[in-house]
Amino acid sequence: MFFRPVVESVMHMYAPEGFAKRTPGAHKMKRTALVSVGPDEEWSVDGHDKLLQAGFAIYGIRDKWTGRYLLYNVLPSNRHASVIGHQYLLAVKRQGGTCLG
Repeated sequence: MFFRPVVESVMHMYAPEGFAKRTPGAHKMKRTALVSVGPDEEWSVDGHDKLLQAGFAIYGIRDKWTGRYLLYNVLPSNRHASVIGHQYLLAVKRQGGTCLG
């Protein structure tokens, strides 16, 4: 890593504001409350790839109002549209219908 100190010193000379923007704690995330009209008004859908190298991914669907998990599955991959569509249809079938949003 011979080049790192050289590159860093040049960056400090030409763009010192970039270092100030990227220091830990420079960005504060603005948190807002989750707002939903009622149950099944909106579902949150998310895939988790943290264990993808081990051969599986996690995919979940959750009701925004109640916070209840509607579907949570371990899959070989969650990066294909057909797999995601199938998971959504499984949640619709389990719930007896779809969300409003």
